[in-house]
Amino acid sequence: MITTAIFAAALASCPPSPSQAAAALDLNPTGGQGERNAQMLVSATLLLEAAKADAAHARAVAEPCPLGDVQVAGAAWDLGAGDRAYVRRAVSHDAAKPVAFIFPFSDVAALLAAAKAHTPPPATRYVLVTGVGSVDTVWRAYEDLPSDAQLRADLAAALGGEAEPIVSVDLATKKVTVFVGSKNG
Repeated sequence: MITTAIFAAALASCPPSPSQAAAALDLNPTGGQGERNAQMLVSATLLLEAAKADAAHARAVAEPCPLGDVQVAGAAWDLGAGDRAYVRRAVSHDAAKPVAFIFPFSDVAALLAAAKAHTPPPATRYVLVTGVGSVDTVWRAYEDLPSDAQLRADLAAALGGEAEPIVSVDLATKKVTVFVGSKNG
């Protein structure tokens, strides 16, 4: 009876999985809205650094909502959800493999403008990140939380080497590498 109550409480705190795919968010600084995209890209990387959202932290977080597994290149990744910085997270049983996670971020420039104007803050956006050691790589950006089906497909593309990275951030050295012209915006 107590186990059932704990399990029910954990499920109640689980963020729902969207049924629709999220629209892609362009972070490519050479795209149609180059300056705006560059500002959002800077926001995402700054927030990854500020949160110290590296592979070790992502692996250590205990997400309360198991969502099954993702099969990529013959390896299984446990997919989970929670309400912390790692809204969705995929972890391999092989510690040498990257941890993948969906990380929420806000456009810092829009957030500051909203604070000055006393208007509502901008919407939360999301990025798909893989982390190996202290290096995070952003693969996709979304206007909303991606659906589980979309996340599984995007994880398979990123972890399987079929996607192009947008940016990588080394949280230890603060080195940021932007992959200009990425098609994954």
